[in-house]
Amino acid sequence: MEPLVSVGVLLVLFLLWIRVKGLDYVIVHQRWIFVCLFLLPLSVVFDVYYYVRARIIFKMCSAPKLHDQRVRDIQRQVREWSKEGGKTHMCTGRPGWLTVSLRVGKYKKTHKNIMINMMDILEVDTHRQVVRVEPLANMGQVTAILNSIGWTLPVLPELDDLTVGGLVMGTGIESSSHIYGLFQHICVAYELVLADGSLVRCTQEENSDLFHAVPWSCGTLGFLVAAEIKIVPAKAWVKLRYRPVRGLDNICKAFAEASADKGNTFVEGIQYGLDRAVIMTGTMADHAEPDKINRIGLHFKPWFFKHVEGYLTGDCSGVEYIPLRQYYHRHTRSIFWELQDIIPFGNNPVFRWLFGWMVPPKISLLKLTQGETIRRLYEQNHVVQDMLVPMKHLQAAITRFHQDINVYPLWLCPFLLPPGRGMVHPKGQQEELFVDIGAYGEPKVKHFEARSSTRQLEKFVRDVHGFQMLYADVYMDREEFWEMFDGQLYHKLRDELGSLQRVSSRVEGGLSGGQKFTVRSRSPNQRRRCCFANCSGAQDKAGGETMTTDQEPTLTVKLLQLLLLSTYWGMQIWVTFISSFVMDNHLNRHTYGFIQSRLVPFYLHLGSACAFFNLTIYAVYHPRDMLDDREAFQIFIFFVSVTVAAVNAQWFGQMTSEIMADMHLIEQACGLGQDIGLSSNREAYAKLCETDVKYRHLSSRLWLYRLMSSLCNLCCIGCNFYSLCYMAENLVTL
Repeated sequence: MEPLVSVGVLLVLFLLWIRVKGLDYVIVHQRWIFVCLFLLPLSVVFDVYYYVRARIIFKMCSAPKLHDQRVRDIQRQVREWSKEGGKTHMCTGRPGWLTVSLRVGKYKKTHKNIMINMMDILEVDTHRQVVRVEPLANMGQVTAILNSIGWTLPVLPELDDLTVGGLVMGTGIESSSHIYGLFQHICVAYELVLADGSLVRCTQEENSDLFHAVPWSCGTLGFLVAAEIKIVPAKAWVKLRYRPVRGLDNICKAFAEASADKGNTFVEGIQYGLDRAVIMTGTMADHAEPDKINRIGLHFKPWFFKHVEGYLTGDCSGVEYIPLRQYYHRHTRSIFWELQDIIPFGNNPVFRWLFGWMVPPKISLLKLTQGETIRRLYEQNHVVQDMLVPMKHLQAAITRFHQDINVYPLWLCPFLLPPGRGMVHPKGQQEELFVDIGAYGEPKVKHFEARSSTRQLEKFVRDVHGFQMLYADVYMDREEFWEMFDGQLYHKLRDELGSLQRVSSRVEGGLSGGQKFTVRSRSPNQRRRCCFANCSGAQDKAGGETMTTDQEPTLTVKLLQLLLLSTYWGMQIWVTFISSFVMDNHLNRHTYGFIQSRLVPFYLHLGSACAFFNLTIYAVYHPRDMLDDREAFQIFIFFVSVTVAAVNAQWFGQMTSEIMADMHLIEQACGLGQDIGLSSNREAYAKLCETDVKYRHLSSRLWLYRLMSSLCNLCCIGCNFYSLCYMAENLVTL
């Protein structure tokens, strides 16, 4: 009883601390609490589900049959939209929070949602050396399947959650891109459903214009339903060489030389300051030297960028052998270096050993729970940008990054850009070596302003004939946008395929009324929409005002929620503390257990019903698109209360009662159970545990289930206490 009360007191103190400090402060400065307690476990469940699903479907060869059916369903949805007159505009029905972008698109609430649930690997053809995949298959799935049969993609972007569709419609890059180019350059065929519902296949020879126009089009030419991608034989290991370099001139020279050397299968640089960097070059190997093996993907290993920094601080070169799949996803565990801002102690050895196996939290879950406060924080005080510039301008580009944003580390990744007819190609007719400069983190320059600073970078990139990745914030107007990208073929196809929204409008953030358009893009891995309206209709809440509902709840509704909340709270206090204390001191063990077995299930089911109706009433009068941070957190509190109460009622509480009943039968046979209080006559029960194997097993199970049930109950008590505080705070008067 004492530990239970102590945990309850700590939980109440924690919630009081949230109330005193303010929810905004906690979710911004102490977000690791929420991430570690909730998002990490949920992320593990997500990963296990999708991995097992992909393996089962691939082994049973059911995906190709289901694929044709799913394509027909997409065509049906598009044709229905056309029959309805096409009054609204189409977009994929996938929730915006599932994308890797930092933004959640509000356009999905007003557009016709086309459901595209296509996340399977359809076929691996080792004779043609291609893999055929659906658009929502991600890089984690692809590497797991291909590496297990000895193959890999020539260009395989780092993060597990990046999808094939996004990498096709946007772009993708890897440290092997200095040989193979961008992700689009290893694709040999696309299958798309167009705005008229027709299914087309495009390759270099068939529908060639469409094939070249699809990459970087942000899904504005059709819905991607499948892609064929080149594959190459894989080896077990990557032999990786680390070379620390100091001085900006030396860094640029060493990086350019390594990138031009086709003997290097992989080339990458991480720059830790204006004049400090580590250049990494790698080759595939069948065998590894045992004393140089580093399984960097193991959960207790240091984050990769921190491991690399060790060569810089130690001022020494090195060679390691890393398993191929772990090398491909070397930046996944730390989301490059973004996770250090979310979990500051995430690279601590203790945390890595105990909880590193759950890292990283899913980016989609981080988005779902971030709220407007964090979103505004990221927009104004955080940089996530990838600028693609010619290698010959690398030194000037790094200097400009240092002056305008001063974000380190910087990620340097070379890629070969061949001539072409699409939106992105070199200025001339010869292939050219470019470099992706990735900046992810908090700017260190004084008086940083997101819009003006980013526009300075964008102007520099345009001046050197470079490009900006469209998953991040883009602040160019339309003229500047098409100055950076070649829209000749794209506009030609727009006219041929129908009246579709332009890609520049596709990424607009919503300035209207004759003002200058600010282009804000979505994630490069989730922009598959066609026949679209101007996104300026999806405005954020203006002026910081809070509109929670179209109408105020009636007195009856208010009274109902108050009764539900107070009833649940009263039951919790009575059953958990008062009745338990009274019965423990006045009833014998079996009578106490009998009453609890009848009382607790009723209490748990009634409590879960109260929690459910509380959530329902609150959600009805607080539409999601009008929530502020405090209201969003309150809905989350109700949701947690419902979920935990239901789990407790259906599982932990029920199992506790069943196990206790079985133990009572054994105790009665031994003449036990009539002593007053649960803590009396402990020696007799301890002896029974030693002599009766079944009783000992039941006792250990009872301890576990009672602990889980108590924790769930305390969680619900804490949620209701917070809800009561929220309600009291919103009372106008007594």
